[in-house]
Amino acid sequence: MMYRISATLLLFTTAWMSSACTATADPPTPTPTVEAGKFPDMSAYTPANPDDYIQQLDNPGRPTKLNKYSFNTPDGIRCSFGQLASASCGGNNLPSIPAAVCDSAQGVYRYNLVSTSQGVQQWPRGERNCSDDLPPHKVLPPFHTLTVYEVTCGVDDQGTTACKDPQGRGFVLSPSWSGWIPKV
Repeated sequence: MMYRISATLLLFTTAWMSSACTATADPPTPTPTVEAGKFPDMSAYTPANPDDYIQQLDNPGRPTKLNKYSFNTPDGIRCSFGQLASASCGGNNLPSIPAAVCDSAQGVYRYNLVSTSQGVQQWPRGERNCSDDLPPHKVLPPFHTLTVYEVTCGVDDQGTTACKDPQGRGFVLSPSWSGWIPKV
C-alpha cells in the first residue's frame, strides 16, 4: 500500500513539475514591414548605455578628445553619432539602396552614407579599397535604442535600423524600404 501511494505521488509530482517546467512565455511579436516614409515606433525598445558605445578620438591642438558613439546593427551596418546632433549609417550594404560605385581598376572608391541631416549620398572613401570589411563596432542588440545628444537610433530583429534627431529629421533602413524622412 505504501508503495502504491509513493508511486502515485511520484507520478503526480513528476506530471505537475513537467507541466510547470514546459510552460513558455509568449513568443515576441514579429516586427511588421516598414511602410515607406514612416518612422517606426521604438517606444518599447530598451535604452542602451551610451558609455558602452563610446570611442574617444584624438583632437590635435585641443585639450580634450572628441567623443564618437558607434555601433553595428545586428545585420552588419555601421552607424555613428558625432558631437553634432546627427547620426549616420554608411557602407555599400545598406538595405534597399543600390551599392555606390566602387571600382579599384578605374580608381573610383565610393560608399553610401545616410544621416539624419540629409538623405542618402555617395561619398569618396578615405582608403583606397572597396571592402566594407572594417573592424566591427559593438552590436546594438535588437529592440534596443541608443540616445546621444538628443539623437536616437534603434534596431529591430528584422533588419530595420531607424534614427532621428532633435530637429525631427530621420532615416530608416529596412529590407522593404530605406530612405530619409525630413520630418518624423
